[in-house]
Amino acid sequence: MPVSRIASSSRTVPVADFGVVNGRNAGFYVIPLQLGGHKPRIEALTAGLLALVNINYPGDETAPPKNILHGGLAGCQLDCERDDGTGRRQYRAQILQGNDVAYLFVSWKLVKDAPNYEDLDEPFRHLQFSEPTLAALAAPYPRKTEKERQGFVFNEIGLFFYRAKQYDQSIVYFNAALDWLNDSGIYLENIVQAYDALGKSTEALACLEAHAALVAQNQGLRAEQAHLQEQAGQTDRALTNYAAVFSEGYINDDRFGDYFKLMGQARERTNVLAEVQKYLKRRDSPAIRLLEASVYKQAGEFARAIDLLKS
Repeated sequence: MPVSRIASSSRTVPVADFGVVNGRNAGFYVIPLQLGGHKPRIEALTAGLLALVNINYPGDETAPPKNILHGGLAGCQLDCERDDGTGRRQYRAQILQGNDVAYLFVSWKLVKDAPNYEDLDEPFRHLQFSEPTLAALAAPYPRKTEKERQGFVFNEIGLFFYRAKQYDQSIVYFNAALDWLNDSGIYLENIVQAYDALGKSTEALACLEAHAALVAQNQGLRAEQAHLQEQAGQTDRALTNYAAVFSEGYINDDRFGDYFKLMGQARERTNVLAEVQKYLKRRDSPAIRLLEASVYKQAGEFARAIDLLKS
């Protein structure tokens, strides 16, 4: 299954709990993350937190990290230089964790002359990790924007493990993301896709059934449920789910191909043709045109099949 089917949240997430900005020239900000008992590897944690500020890690734009200790917290520091479309910027980031909380500290500046990362050290020299400060940053997050941030980072950590084909670990963090933002179809779909990658269709179906209300309002999840029901041999349930979701205008050539195959197995030729033609009215897809031609070919209507293939 291609990794591209696994979704990263593209919403804008308010990120910093504290920040200082000097116009467009420089800035420094602090972003905490409640770990909730999770202990992700530093590489995964780094990827998740840097995604908040649109820095890809690991990636060509980031230098190799170095291990650091600071104020009783442990983690890593890395540098990054990139052009974000409004100018070339340099970043120095520290990812630290301790007492079930992780922190991203980022110092950045607009590059006008030769790169000089030493300038970015100034804010870090003034950091003091007092117990009251850390306690304030670790306080529970009651607001939705902060829950969105938590969910976003845990989802990104899950993506790190998914891309490494460590699907069991990815499920742990996709679930953590969904715990923080339990109305996210993206996070639920990622859990299901990870189970699917492990060949655990029963567990994937159970996960969808446990979130029935969320599935009911998400066409993509309902189509995925039908796909899993098909894999589990629940043909009638899969047909019913596919019929309902495509009748509402859902568009997905791959899933419609699965629906087409199931209808054929059920010997519903007339219904197959009607469903194909309804789909094509919404989306003129070459792949689905081929399916339509195959229906006419099976019925011995070769001229109509050939005309469709020529069009």
